[in-house]
Amino acid sequence: MISFQRLKAAAQTLGIPIIGTLEAMDMPVPERSLASKLKKGAISGFEPPLELVGKPEKVMPGVKSIIVIGLPYELFPGPAADPLAVCEVSAMAWGYDYHDRVKEKLAGLASWLRDHDSGETMVFCDTGPLNDRYLAFLAGLGTYGRNQLLIHERWGSAVVYGYLLTKATLESTGRLDAAPYSECGSCRLCQEACPSGALQGDYEFATTRCISNLTQQKRALTEKEMDWMGTSLYGCDICQRVCPKNKKREESRLLKSATPNRLNPFELFSLNKRGFQERFHHHGFAWRGLKTLQRNALINLYNSGNVQLLATLAVWEREGKMPAQLCELSRILETEKL
Repeated sequence: MISFQRLKAAAQTLGIPIIGTLEAMDMPVPERSLASKLKKGAISGFEPPLELVGKPEKVMPGVKSIIVIGLPYELFPGPAADPLAVCEVSAMAWGYDYHDRVKEKLAGLASWLRDHDSGETMVFCDTGPLNDRYLAFLAGLGTYGRNQLLIHERWGSAVVYGYLLTKATLESTGRLDAAPYSECGSCRLCQEACPSGALQGDYEFATTRCISNLTQQKRALTEKEMDWMGTSLYGCDICQRVCPKNKKREESRLLKSATPNRLNPFELFSLNKRGFQERFHHHGFAWRGLKTLQRNALINLYNSGNVQLLATLAVWEREGKMPAQLCELSRILETEKL
């Protein structure tokens, strides 16, 4: 068995500030949760196959232990220099692709394990069949907030997680009780701040109303959904920014960008697919694709009510500069907003 202290020391040399471990076993909580959402039709479209959820042995036969790591990020970037940069990107998706950063750290741990004859490993971040956040909870890395995010004792909820499956036997930091719990008490700031009412009841979450989810949908959005989006281009940090557990930090270990996480919508309207990839390929939001983000930018523009942006839009439309797929949406938004 590899002791947790040895693993933690290895993680520190790799620049990993948050790490925990747990025994690989079936986890009924996320399976039941997803089954319930599927039955109600309350899904985002990004869920993993139900038969793999909560079942590490099916993901990697012979797995014995799971390592979970977390990388904290800067949640409160500075203001944009351009007053017309009204389109806001979630802090964790701007300036870097956190999936790459987390997987890079996990690959370093996998290499360390191979050096200790631990054999096969698999690494995941965000898109794996097991729930990163629930694994982090089980590994003792935090408790749940009403905003559905995991709140770390030191770093708050502004943390991205990933995990590694291994056939090595590791000392566990895991909880004895697998039932999710919270330390929010009577605080409901995140629920009160959510424009769409996605955070409901005690700890209920309406996935289909979540602004972050809506910004990632390719389907046509309803008038109400477009209103909820406000100026969110990709993702949404509202419920995190009002949480008293989150504070602005100045630490070298934070994932952070050198520039504010806002865009002028015409920066996106002026790009073709190649230009978009050249400029934004290293950002975490780029995977969603140019057309969906251009649609979101147009919604942001109208929701901002910025007179200068609306005037520029009118000129671009007269001169035929706007992307063709946005023309009909613009007419709809003009009718609704103006």
